[in-house]
Order: sequence, then C-alpha cells, then structure tokens
Amino acid sequence: MPLHLRETVRGFTTEHLLDQYFRHANEYTPEAMACMKQEIDARNVAAETVDRYRPVPGTEQVAGRPGRELSPEDFIRFEHAFSYADVLLVTAMLREEDIPFYIENSSVSGALPLESQVSRGFVLHVGRQQEEQARRLIDGHFDRHENGYRIRYDDLYDRLKAFNFQEVRLDEAELEETAQVDFSGEELRHIQAYARRLEEEIDRIEQERVVFHFDNIGRLLETLAIGGACEITKTDMLTLIEIFQIYCREPQFPESLRDTIEALLDIFTPVR
Repeated sequence: MPLHLRETVRGFTTEHLLDQYFRHANEYTPEAMACMKQEIDARNVAAETVDRYRPVPGTEQVAGRPGRELSPEDFIRFEHAFSYADVLLVTAMLREEDIPFYIENSSVSGALPLESQVSRGFVLHVGRQQEEQARRLIDGHFDRHENGYRIRYDDLYDRLKAFNFQEVRLDEAELEETAQVDFSGEELRHIQAYARRLEEEIDRIEQERVVFHFDNIGRLLETLAIGGACEITKTDMLTLIEIFQIYCREPQFPESLRDTIEALLDIFTPVR
C-alpha cells in the first residue's frame, strides 16, 4: 500500500476518518478504503463512536448514489484537472445531484479525496451512467483551459478574491523574473496609496487574514518610485494582487485599476 495513503489517512481526525469511511465510501478506491479500515482498527475506536457513523441497515444505498459495488471501470476520468479550491465546489455540486464520483490527486499515485491539499492537479472521475449529467453541471460553472478547469466568475473582483496564493508554484528564480510595465500616473498614485495604507494597517489586516507578501511592499514602493515605466518581478506582481485583493470591495476603490487587476490575474490564472 503506498506510503502516502497511510500518511494521509493517519492525518485524518477520527471523526473525519469515520465519516469518510462509512458515508463517502463511493468516492474512494478500494485501496483507500482498506487503508482507512486499517487505521480505524489501529485506533481502537469505541464501538459507540463507530455506531454513530455506521449507516442504519437498509439505508446504505442512497438513491442515485451507487456505493461500493462500483469498480474503477465504472467511472469516466475527466480530461482536465481542478485546483483544490475548485474541486471543493465540484464535490459539493456532485453530492447535491447524487452523482457518484471520486477525486484523484494526479500528482501522486492512488486516489484520496481532499484533506488539506493545495496543489493544482485534482482529477475527477464520475460514474459512466452520469457522465453527461456531470459534464452539463460542471460546464455550467467552469471553463476548460489548457491548464485545467477554471471556475467562471461573473465579476472581476470575485475572481480576485478567489485568488489563492498557496497555489502559486514558482521557485525563487521564477519569482525574480521581471517584466516591463508602464503604469499611468493615476494608476501609480492609487497603487502607492494602497501599498502605504497596508503598511499602516497591517496589524488590523492580519487579524482578519494572512498577508503573504507584506515584506515585499517596501521594495515594490522603491521600484514604483522610478515612474510609470519600470521592471517589476513576479513577487511584485503577487504583492500587487494581494493589495488589490484586500481593498477591492471598498466603495471608493477606483475603476481605473480594473485593467491592471485583470492583466495581473491573467499572468497567474489565465482564463483565455
């Protein structure tokens, strides 16, 4: 049994482990189910605790949700992958529609749904009989792109708010790659004002959220002080995205920054 399966299952809380084993068995491969059963036995979970999660006899088969009798051959693998954040939504949608499925992390072997993973590369498998229904459902909320499925946002600021800094997989050399930009005077004034404001408000902001690129704000301001045309790094771009993400929903947030925001997001999460 792959080591990553055992390590992942060992990281489950007992409540989550029992819930997944008894209530979401059709989302896992037989190998993952065997691994969870071993872990439950190893923990010597009290019988009364197990009974709270064990289905009442006769109710194991939920309407429209074939259970453990399905084999891997009964599922269709979708061509493109989802991010962790997006696959959470997909999971909720499919459960709501009683469509059998399981999620495979394509970066490792085996198949285990979710549980504190943030890397891109979660592949969906759905029951063959429900493939058409699943595709209609997903195509109604996601667009297919070369790098995988992307949720469709009606609003630019929703897309900005959903940007996940933990999903940016760039090494130090890539983060220091530069690109030339030419900000207008108005854009520069707004960017510098929000960057300085974040410096002043960081204690309050960090009570509400993690700020990933705060340490780079000083360097960003030094770079922007050169003027409209300047070289900025990928780290600078991420710092700008984070600044905009924090303040974009304020009523006075300037519309003149929309094109800047869209251009930055397209670098890291292209939608065309």
